[in-house]
Amino acid sequence: MRHGILNKVTLRLAAVALPAVAAVLLLGGCEKNPVDTANVDEDTILFIRTGNGTSEICTMKPDGTDIQVISRYQVGDDLKREYYYSARWSPDKKLIVLTGGPGTTLEVWAIWLLDAKGKFLKKVSWNGHFPIWIDNSKILFIRREFYGSMGGDYWVFDVTTSEEKLYYLQPDSVKIALSSISNDQENALGTLSERTGTDSFGAPIWKTSVANFELNALSNYRRLLSRDNLSLSIFPKWSPDESLISYSLLDSNYVRNLYLMTAEGDSLFSLTNETELNPMAYTFYAWSPDGRFLVYSRPSPGDEWEPKKDIYIHEIETGNLTNLTNTAINRVTNHVMDWF
Repeated sequence: MRHGILNKVTLRLAAVALPAVAAVLLLGGCEKNPVDTANVDEDTILFIRTGNGTSEICTMKPDGTDIQVISRYQVGDDLKREYYYSARWSPDKKLIVLTGGPGTTLEVWAIWLLDAKGKFLKKVSWNGHFPIWIDNSKILFIRREFYGSMGGDYWVFDVTTSEEKLYYLQPDSVKIALSSISNDQENALGTLSERTGTDSFGAPIWKTSVANFELNALSNYRRLLSRDNLSLSIFPKWSPDESLISYSLLDSNYVRNLYLMTAEGDSLFSLTNETELNPMAYTFYAWSPDGRFLVYSRPSPGDEWEPKKDIYIHEIETGNLTNLTNTAINRVTNHVMDWF
């Protein structure tokens, strides 16, 4: 797998994968609640679907069929915003860590632990974000400093004992956001934001990098990609064999694209070739288990500023693009969360 894709990738340095729409599959309603865990096989996409007053955690096969609902929630009014925001399976797919739902408002994001059938088990945090599984028993997350803050320190939650401990005290001049844990649980991939000064208005200036962190000592890291004025919404993720890293960049014209680089930080090419503003695209995506595809959410052409998105599968070697859902037109959004 590593050599097949890398050999083709090296032939396309600085090239752009031009997507061709291969098929359109209408996403049907999510019929079952809860889903039987026996039906969640080894090749399943996890996504959050929100619209028309409901928010749902759903699964589907990579061809867009066999839609199942794991959890459905009737959201509150516009002042509460009790939506489901993010969800990730534990490595063994027996548990889900969820951001959003009961207790969530515009200022406070609750984090919950669910079983694979969608049953709420316990609250992980009353106000946090960026939860990520270290292993099947531990969740790492940022506890917000105050309402609406995107900063905070890292805490670890033990799902067996419900104990939480301070994991990493972030200094005021550095902010870390982790998005991927290595297979051996020794390293983490994420973004590093370093305060470099203040502007003429006294606001802090940050320099953001994609970095590889030592999981047990987050203050030790290696920068892989570093630029001034880099968007915070990069979301770097290792491929399943950790030979490649995907990341999402928003340029100064509010045009966002997906890119690839090697695990060592060598830039390869842009997976997408967007030229029009699309700030809402490519912020939710996942690798296929075999590393041949990326599945992502993006708005329909002409609706770039709309938060409503559909799901597409992108074949890395060919650039072929397959549209899996078609509900954004009905103001229903689909956010990719995981793919096992």
